[in-house]
Amino acid sequence: MKLLNDFLWWLSVGGILNRYWSAIEYACWDKKILQSDFIKQMDANKPETLFDLPIKCGFIFFKEAKEKYINYLKEDRI
Repeated sequence: MKLLNDFLWWLSVGGILNRYWSAIEYACWDKKILQSDFIKQMDANKPETLFDLPIKCGFIFFKEAKEKYINYLKEDRI
């Protein structure tokens, strides 16, 4: 079971932490969602809660990141 700290670590190791939060900031603004509301719904074990918002706002880069994160979660369960 992963925690949000694990997810943030994964973003940081991958070199995309700043890119991710910039995308989230824009996506929240675009969809009129408070960032605090987005953060409350985040679940490190449910990739859709982490990646679907920026993907829906056109950040296609995060489709591949979501797939890699899903693989990371699977590897941890082995």
